[in-house]
Amino acid sequence: MGEAIPPNTTLTANNWAANRSALNFHVPDEMVPERWIHPRPTEYQDEDRAAMKPFSFGPSDRRNVPVEKGVYVLDKATTGGEM
Repeated sequence: MGEAIPPNTTLTANNWAANRSALNFHVPDEMVPERWIHPRPTEYQDEDRAAMKPFSFGPSDRRNVPVEKGVYVLDKATTGGEM
């Protein structure tokens, strides 16, 4: 199945497309912080949150930092934690 990939070939993913795909997210072009909190609303339960890599290139690469933590830190910084 698929194509053979030669050894030492670098593969990349188009993060912009993955982050905005309806295959991965319900209403992908809308800013919906609720999709990252627990418990998530029903309409966001089946989202593939692993597709979201907001800081996955260069010195800001944070693949191991959960997006939920980033949303929490941003919330604390902007509203004092009162949502």
